Amino acid sequence: MDRSELQRTIGRNITMYRVSQGIQQMDLASRLGIQQASLSRIEGGKHDSRIYNIYLIAQELGVTLNDLTEERPKKRTNDKNPPKYDHNVGLDSWILQDSCYGPSF
Repeated sequence: MDRSELQRTIGRNITMYRVSQGIQQMDLASRLGIQQASLSRIEGGKHDSRIYNIYLIAQELGVTLNDLTEERPKKRTNDKNPPKYDHNVGLDSWILQDSCYGPSF
């Protein structure tokens, strides 16, 4: 998978998880502290966001980075309180070391 294909896959998956949880794009952007237009570009695969920012989105949606990068992600139920991922496991654990840089959408 090349870079632009990965961006599109992540964007599609963010949209799928957000919509399946009944979250409006504006609401998720607000929770992330970013402009709705920025989230729209990420979901559209048109913005190459830093991995830490994708991690923050995954955290807000209650999914893993792996969930967002899968070409065919597992469908989740429309649960208003999805289980939170243990962010000290797997891909997410090494992202924490980059957390001192903060979001940069």
